[in-house]
Amino acid sequence: LRVGDLLLVKPGERIPTDGKIIEGVSAIDEAAITGESIPVTRGPGDEVYASTVNLRGSLKIEMTKASDETLFSK
Repeated sequence: LRVGDLLLVKPGERIPTDGKIIEGVSAIDEAAITGESIPVTRGPGDEVYASTVNLRGSLKIEMTKASDETLFSK
């Protein structure tokens, strides 16, 4: 994967990299990053982070950071 690639993340899948939502709306489980157990609703223009889980809708995400620069890797 390279910065700028578009990814399709289906419901139940883990988000593979940090990115920006281009299309779709979903509840995201960010417990791996924030420790918060309540899912957060995200939509177009919102940032998402590697290792979080897409719970409901399909999302098209544009990769914004290389895998060694993600929030989770730091």
